[in-house]
Amino acid sequence: MGHVLNSLGLVYQRIGDAGKAHRCHNQTWETARRMGNPGLEADSLKSLGAVRLAQGRAGEAVGLLERALTVAVGIGQRDIEDYVRRTLGRAHGRSGEADMAMEHLRSAPFTARDTGNRELEAETLNVCGEVLLAGDAKLALENYAGALAFARDTHNRWQEARSLDGLADRCCGRGAALPMARTLAPPESRAVTWAFVARPKGFEPLTF
Repeated sequence: MGHVLNSLGLVYQRIGDAGKAHRCHNQTWETARRMGNPGLEADSLKSLGAVRLAQGRAGEAVGLLERALTVAVGIGQRDIEDYVRRTLGRAHGRSGEADMAMEHLRSAPFTARDTGNRELEAETLNVCGEVLLAGDAKLALENYAGALAFARDTHNRWQEARSLDGLADRCCGRGAALPMARTLAPPESRAVTWAFVARPKGFEPLTF
């Protein structure tokens, strides 16, 4: 029952009904607590955090996501940990806390690379692009271009739209920049630089 409710909540998230999504995820969390199911608890908490972030309530989102992260790390649920760290990166980025945002993104276990999941790589690069905009538009552009390559390679129209939005509307300016954005990262591109804010000493950008 808990998994069904959580999945239903994800559907409501996608169609923009935050209220119903929150109710589904909250019921899932209560069920997980009663059952003593930490995996489901972490999953529902990260979904609740994502809903709050979509509602513009970044502070509440961070609190829920930190709780989800604690549970996920404790049980070794790396896929949930990866998702939570990326969402925490987005939440801190929207709060103007670029350093905290990139700390979470750098700490991600890189599940996408381990599993060869290019759709997840596209999503992660899009998050990096969002966070980097406040500090370095050029690096943000690199990340969006990389995300676009992976999104097109996997035919993920949702991530492609996010990449193009970042490239055209935020980095390059509106209107005429869109055709330029569409040519920045062709589908055959494979050498993508992972750009980070405030690189630590000795750090070299990662390539996929």
